[in-house]
Amino acid sequence: MRLVQGQGAQRIELDFTSLDFGTTNQHPSYQELEKAGILVCHRAPEPGARKCVPSSTSGIRVIKDYLGPDLVLFAGTVAPTAVTGVTETGPNSATASVQFSLQAAPTYEQHQAAFQVLYRSANPTGPLIERIQPSVRLAAFQRYDDGWRFQGFQ
Repeated sequence: MRLVQGQGAQRIELDFTSLDFGTTNQHPSYQELEKAGILVCHRAPEPGARKCVPSSTSGIRVIKDYLGPDLVLFAGTVAPTAVTGVTETGPNSATASVQFSLQAAPTYEQHQAAFQVLYRSANPTGPLIERIQPSVRLAAFQRYDDGWRFQGFQ
């Protein structure tokens, strides 16, 4: 595991819109995040909309002058968490099955369902679930005089 720690890690960010078009009632996901002190929402100029901005402690970034989703949350990092099998492929080579899992940021972990709903609303075809699901990748290793070295993922 030591040889693959930090290798192939992927930062996961979720973007969503700051405008809540819940019309008569505030959308439950925005409402949850506002109650938790993550967002602060006010009436927007658009009819029936509320504009939400991140609180100073939320960790959510605002993208200025952008026509699409304009709030971005760091959800966590998909990183190696376990080696589930090793196969010697030659006298000086081997492969290992490496489990990758999301190491969620605290804000995302506490309000995962709400953030996923907002992300899906702004990105209907976005690959969120595929990006955060546990997966297994094959790692290649080569033996040298001083020991084994990670060569990359196949």
